[in-house]
Amino acid sequence: MAVSSRVQWVDAAKGMAILLVALHHSVILLGQMDLIAGPWVQVNRTLQVFRMPLFFAASGLFAASVISRPWKVLWSSRLSLLAWVFLLWSVIRFLYFTVLPMEARPQETDLTRLLTAPLLPTSGLWFIHALLFFFIAAKLMQGRVDYRIQLLVSAVISVQFLSMSSWNISWNGMGKYFFFFLAGCYLRELAFEWVQKRNWKRAVLIGALFIAGAAALAFFDLSRSGPSAFLVRVVAVAFGFMLAAYVVSLPGGAVLEYLGRNTLPIYVAHVVVIAFLTTLLSLAGDLSVGTRLILPPLVALGAVCLSLGFMVVLRGPFLRYVYEAPGWFRGPVPTKVLTGTARD
Repeated sequence: MAVSSRVQWVDAAKGMAILLVALHHSVILLGQMDLIAGPWVQVNRTLQVFRMPLFFAASGLFAASVISRPWKVLWSSRLSLLAWVFLLWSVIRFLYFTVLPMEARPQETDLTRLLTAPLLPTSGLWFIHALLFFFIAAKLMQGRVDYRIQLLVSAVISVQFLSMSSWNISWNGMGKYFFFFLAGCYLRELAFEWVQKRNWKRAVLIGALFIAGAAALAFFDLSRSGPSAFLVRVVAVAFGFMLAAYVVSLPGGAVLEYLGRNTLPIYVAHVVVIAFLTTLLSLAGDLSVGTRLILPPLVALGAVCLSLGFMVVLRGPFLRYVYEAPGWFRGPVPTKVLTGTARD
C-alpha cells in the first residue's frame, strides 16, 4: 500500500473521530441547557466505544518514528506543541467561561482546577494531556521493554480502568486508551495489511460485530465489564480503520482527510465554540421538539467549521501561537523535521 494512501485513510479516521468528539460535546452542553430531544444521550453513550479508541489508535499509527527521535528533538518537534496548547487553551477556556459563565459548568471557572490542570485535568482538553504522556511513556519504554509486553500490560490496564469509576478524566483515559496508542505504534503494518486486504464481506461482518457488541454493552448494561468493553473497542477500531479506507474514496472523502490533518485546532477550540452557540440558543426561548432533535449535529458541524475559521484568521505573526509553540518554548527544530511531514 502506497504511503500516500495510508496517510489518506488514517487522516480520514482521525476526521471521523474529531466529528464524533464535537458531537459528543454538543450533546453534553446542549443537554445541560435542556436543548436536545430524542435519543441523543444514548447514542452519545454508545459511541464512546468508538471515538476515542479510534482517535488514539490512529494517532499511534505514525508515532513509532516520532518516539525514536532523541529527547531534545522529540520535545522541540512534538512534546512542546502538546504541552503548550494544553496550558494555553486551559487558560483560554477559563477566561471564556469567566466572561460568559454557564450555570451548568461551574468547574470551568474554578481557579484551583486551572492551577492543578497540568497534573489533574478536568476539561475536554484531556486528550492532549494524555497524548503528551503517551509519547513520553512510549519513549521511555522504547528499546527497554519488549513491545509485546507493553501491549499485554497496557491491555490488562485498559480492562481494569474500563471496570472502574472515573476519578480523573485524563488519567482514567490514559488507563483506558494507552493500549490503543501502543497498538497503533507497534501493529501498524498489521493495520495497514488489514485495510489493504479489505472487502465488503469482511467490512459488513466487522461492522455487524461492532454494532452487536455496542448494543450488547448498552442493553445488558455491560459498560463496566472491563473485558467486554475492551473487546468491543478493539472491534470498533478495526471497523473504523476499514470504514475510513472506504469513505476516503467516496465524494466528500477529501473533507474527512482535511479534518484529520487539522484535528488540533478543532480539538482545542470546539468546546468554547459549542458553549457560545449553546448560550445563544438558550436565549432564543422555547425551541420546538423538531429543532432540538437536530441541534446536536448542527451545532457540532458549526463548531468544527468555526474552529477551522479561527485557524485561518489566527495565522498572523503573533496570534498563530494559539496553535503552535513559540521558539523560546520549544527550542530549535532540526531542519530534517521541519521539512518532513507532521506524521514523521
